[in-house]
Amino acid sequence: MSVVDAERLHSYLSMPRWTPEQWQEAAALVEEIEAELSAALGGPPITPVGPLTETVDVTDGGLLLVRWPVHRPTKLDGVALAEDDPLPAGWSLTAGYLTDRSRAYTPRYNRVTGTAELEYWAGWGPLPVLRSALLRKLRSIWINRHANEITARDANGEAPRPLPENWTDSEIKRLSIYYWHSVA
Repeated sequence: MSVVDAERLHSYLSMPRWTPEQWQEAAALVEEIEAELSAALGGPPITPVGPLTETVDVTDGGLLLVRWPVHRPTKLDGVALAEDDPLPAGWSLTAGYLTDRSRAYTPRYNRVTGTAELEYWAGWGPLPVLRSALLRKLRSIWINRHANEITARDANGEAPRPLPENWTDSEIKRLSIYYWHSVA
């Protein structure tokens, strides 16, 4: 299940009715465009997947060097964490990074000093900025492929150029904070 689904896209587009074929196309398109965005951002899943288990290096700054952004940890060094449980003392989850918050942003702390066993749901999850970017891209594609009832014309009488269906450099640049540099 994607962070954006066909129902959300339908609502976003404010379209009256879709045929069963359009619902199927929308569901497939959502998965395809989310996968393309994930690849453009270095490969981390947008929709959380898991739980995954990794033995990860821990820096002396407290940063766990995980393969993917941590959406939600479920077990840390064998200690199960329920969805609503707080993290162990000293640990925090910020922007996909699981860290010891007191030392995580101090540049001199960058040596690997140990390991931790981590089980987690990997991915960014339903962040509003990513959901919005997906909906805008899906809207462009849907308009190109299905909005043929009304055609706006340029001043010269020509039909406007289709909206870009691939992720553009400027779209990805706006999301660059979510580019993931995997350590695994």
